[in-house]
Amino acid sequence: MTRQRTNDEEILALLIKEEKARFSSLLSDSEFFEIFAAQQVLKDRDLSDSEILAGNIGKGNDGGVDGLYFFINGKLILDDIASYDSWVKDVSLEIYIIQAKTSSGFGEDAIYKLINVTDDLFTLSNNLDDKKFKRRYHPKLLEIAKRIIDGYKHLVTKKVNLKFHYVYASQGNRVEDNTFGLTHKVEQKLKALFSNAAFEFTFLGAKELAHIASKTPNNKKEIEYIGQVLYSTGSSCVCLVKNTNFYRFLRDDSTNEINRHIFEANVRDYQGDVGVNKEIRDTLENPGEEDFWWLNNGITILTPSMVPKGNIALILDTPKIVNGLQTSNEIYNYYSSVSEKELNRESRSVLLRIIVCAEDDPRRDKIIKATNSQTKIPALTLKATDQVHWNIEAYLKERDLYYDRRKNFYKNQGKPQSKIVSITELAQAMLAIRLARPDDARARPSSILTDQTDYERVFSVAIPLSLYYAVLQIMEKIEVFFAASTLSANEKTNLRYYLALYSVCLSQEVAILNDEAILKAANKLTESDIAASLSRIKPIYELAGGDDNAAKGTDFREAMEMDLLKRYMPKVARAKAKAAKKFEKDTGVKKGKKSNHKKAQINKQAAKKAM
Repeated sequence: MTRQRTNDEEILALLIKEEKARFSSLLSDSEFFEIFAAQQVLKDRDLSDSEILAGNIGKGNDGGVDGLYFFINGKLILDDIASYDSWVKDVSLEIYIIQAKTSSGFGEDAIYKLINVTDDLFTLSNNLDDKKFKRRYHPKLLEIAKRIIDGYKHLVTKKVNLKFHYVYASQGNRVEDNTFGLTHKVEQKLKALFSNAAFEFTFLGAKELAHIASKTPNNKKEIEYIGQVLYSTGSSCVCLVKNTNFYRFLRDDSTNEINRHIFEANVRDYQGDVGVNKEIRDTLENPGEEDFWWLNNGITILTPSMVPKGNIALILDTPKIVNGLQTSNEIYNYYSSVSEKELNRESRSVLLRIIVCAEDDPRRDKIIKATNSQTKIPALTLKATDQVHWNIEAYLKERDLYYDRRKNFYKNQGKPQSKIVSITELAQAMLAIRLARPDDARARPSSILTDQTDYERVFSVAIPLSLYYAVLQIMEKIEVFFAASTLSANEKTNLRYYLALYSVCLSQEVAILNDEAILKAANKLTESDIAASLSRIKPIYELAGGDDNAAKGTDFREAMEMDLLKRYMPKVARAKAKAAKKFEKDTGVKKGKKSNHKKAQINKQAAKKAM
């Protein structure tokens, strides 16, 4: 006899069905539930679809981990980090380990798996590149785990606050006592590895998941000001607000944590200048005769609507802090650590500039850029406000694609996940195809947003808008080909950008691409072109190591370039080979060295394929 579902389970099923409609129909119910569970666990983090999918492990060898996410100071880490210099002290590291099952209950086996995977992945002396781990675990799981370990090792000397969040999600409700009791064994294992780490284990059943999924943020926020508004134009104002009232304005009452949604998405991950943060903190901790606002530039808030509440407060609709992030964070951190008695005794205030500006008003981006121009926020952090991104958004929208220039703007409108294009996603496509750097597109996609020269080669009003659409069309053809292929998920991840570049070159019969060739390939690239390209690059990939390291390194790319040169520019290929030999002779580099010998093997293989 089939068990009758509870009301909570029925409501959860409806919510899952509604959200699943935004995603690919190829996803099974269990596959999508893993995504759905991660969305709810990380809802307050305001992640995009692509960020959620980046931590979703996928089928097979997951060790009981369906989602793994790593945050440094609240920012999701998606790439290998080249430098940790920007983090100096008091660094927060948070790891979310998510297990999601469509079953109607919570099993003990899942807990035992988490104990084992914790020991394997987070024992610092383990080499996750060892074959035993590669056989046991999914490459994507190992890649994220290595990123976590690397981050911890680099930052452990900088007063790290480490916290692990374990979450077991199910479509049922009942947690048996035996299952619940096993969570302390997970904690024991973790504490044996990181004695000072904070530990949290949460069971999310149908009731909890339905509650989170159906919860909509309260978009209206009230803030009480002091005395009279200092300046008002009717649509905007300048006022003084007690520090404690601003602290409460920042706090999410449902979580008792800072509400990250209140910060403008394009600048919320900025960590700030350490020296400036310390000065603000010192001012708060050591009050003098001066009021706080005398010593601080204040806060700028944008809101689509502002309504007075008598002569004491303002009600703001969907307010976004666009300037004053450091001040806001330091105010929150300071007052969250003091007693209620001290909060009530506090009399200092902060200056607020509140500007009424609609979400789609072109002036919004101008205000964000202008109010941050005097700070040390890297210019590239604000690049989403550049005119080129407005142009791309408008151009792609006419072609039924939604450019996520304003993070989660289209997700919140319910647009299909497959139709939403993130800035990073477009940058990866351009980096791989236009700049012929598939290794960087695979390993370091955000690097394009932190290097001015590269950025201008990828995002510029001088680049035809049709080229942005063309590279997306090419990547879509690669995805369609992958959907019907027998490649593993990891092979698709590692070969995606290499295959796109090689396929375009093959279809246009060139070794070096220009914009015209890319535009032509977008329309003419065929499945047979892609299949032929795969047959040529896969052996080179396997010879280079056939793993994440190969896809992120230069050997594979250089060998693929040589293969294209041999085929379409043989004279250049011969000259390049001759120059390489001369360099080897002049520098005394011996072929016997493992790395050079390996590179020689790869290039030899590429040469044979080109004949």
